[in-house]
Amino acid sequence: MLRVPCGTLCLTAALLVGANTQAQETVPSTAVVMTPPPPSGYQLLQQERLKRWETKSKRARNGLIATSAVFAVSFVFIGVGAAHCTETFNNNYVCDNTGDVMFGIGGGLFFGGGIGMIVTGILLGVRNKRIREVEREMRQAQSGFRWDPTRGSFVF
Repeated sequence: MLRVPCGTLCLTAALLVGANTQAQETVPSTAVVMTPPPPSGYQLLQQERLKRWETKSKRARNGLIATSAVFAVSFVFIGVGAAHCTETFNNNYVCDNTGDVMFGIGGGLFFGGGIGMIVTGILLGVRNKRIREVEREMRQAQSGFRWDPTRGSFVF
């Protein structure tokens, strides 16, 4: 198997191999495999940045899922605590020891889970924005025609 970088040489070799195999049936054909050119240092750097932001985004998503679960569990504790409370004659609620503890745990989980959801939701949004920016930069670097803000003109 012959590995040749893509370009006019590859096209010429493919045409020659095709012409030889059609003219002589007894000659063994040589397979030409077109390989893309190796990525540049800038492309490798961008791919590494993309992997890093994807990892950070995955962590933020897992944090959002975990804090959402904590927020949901808080309602269970609050519900159990409410079951141990009774209403008095002047519209006050009196809870036994279990109700007080369950309300305290449920309230802490409620506020902790709610704040955690807000924070990790913001983190997830910012990190997904960074992923989109890196992907856009990679697409722009692959195209030869782009706007260069430092030069104030189009660059090929």
